[in-house]
Amino acid sequence: MSTCLHYGLNARIDLDFSPEAVVEHCALQAAGEPRDPLAMLRGALGNPTGFPPLAKAVVPGDHVAIALEPGVPEADSIVAAVVQCVERAGASLSDVTVLRTRDDAASHAPDPRSLLEPSTRDVVKLETHDPAERGQLGYLANTHAGRPIYLRRAVCDADLVVLVGCTRSRSALNYHGIHGGLYPTFSDTATQRRYRHPRLIDRDASLLALAWQEARYAVWLAGVHFAIQVVPGPDDTALEFFAGEPDAVDRLARERFEAAWEHTVPERAELVIGAITGGPAQQTWENVGRALAAARRVVADGGAIALCTELAASPGPAMRGLIDVDDLPRALRRVQRQRLDDMQPASELIKAVMQSRVYLLSQLDETTVEELGIAAIGDAADLARLARRQRRCVLLSDAQYNMPTAHEDLATL
Repeated sequence: MSTCLHYGLNARIDLDFSPEAVVEHCALQAAGEPRDPLAMLRGALGNPTGFPPLAKAVVPGDHVAIALEPGVPEADSIVAAVVQCVERAGASLSDVTVLRTRDDAASHAPDPRSLLEPSTRDVVKLETHDPAERGQLGYLANTHAGRPIYLRRAVCDADLVVLVGCTRSRSALNYHGIHGGLYPTFSDTATQRRYRHPRLIDRDASLLALAWQEARYAVWLAGVHFAIQVVPGPDDTALEFFAGEPDAVDRLARERFEAAWEHTVPERAELVIGAITGGPAQQTWENVGRALAAARRVVADGGAIALCTELAASPGPAMRGLIDVDDLPRALRRVQRQRLDDMQPASELIKAVMQSRVYLLSQLDETTVEELGIAAIGDAADLARLARRQRRCVLLSDAQYNMPTAHEDLATL
């Protein structure tokens, strides 16, 4: 039995399993015909849900902010389509600001204005949000609990904010719904740290509901009434775009996401192989954490998880705190207490190592990987040899989005 997994931009790994092996492949099949993201976006922006066409919602003199949460597929196409609408409305492109996060900037993701004509690209502003930069934050009001709500000043000053995000599972790592793409993403350091509460990391239902309500309240205070949600497709593409009133868009995008990315396998497997697709914006420790969380849902206790990535980013401070750690439960408590920026993927790594053996194919040197308690895979052939020895295996394409469940776990609910 042979199959292949795509990972990174254009890499692939060919896997051969024994004839007796049971292999489940959780994947979203690519569309037969190439799809034009700009054409899809023009349709969504010209006929949004619960909102006038975007070109009719802008008037000359309006300031427009396009807020991109990190790792959004087709971000350059989205920016180009929104800018076209602003141009048709007769508004000045010098009043358009594209906001991105430090995560996207640090991952060397392409400039989201890259599809604009050079003359236009020089006019449209690009800002990278730093939550510690207080001079670029505006105060809106207090939360119901009395905490101040700060947002990026370009958002507070805009006449129209286009909130751009990627739909994920409700249980996905560091995901706070459609409104979370703005708050806490473009808020201050204290708020972002508060959203790294250990109970939120563990997806505590009551605290999660409060956090999502607070995010929704902040977005309402900011007067944000237009959102674009990407339903991710295979290989870092967009399966579909939804645009319009945020709550309506969220419902539509979530239905499409769940139909595409929720998979059920008969039982947990001895080996789970996950692949993280896409370029630099997807090859992050955050997505490694998401892929580990997905794999943990279907790996047998004492089994193995192997991730195929083109990760080149150095581990963050929480990850570096795991170097040569012996007491994993104690390390998990320390990581959650410190609430550093990369707390969430570090927590997922600890949980995965406590449950199974973890292997990583990446562009990092082997010493860096192995110091974290992960077995470094030198090349794809090593992983292929590991796969051939397994009786039962689950493959997760696009593991940063995939949400598998073992049927044996459903039976116990």
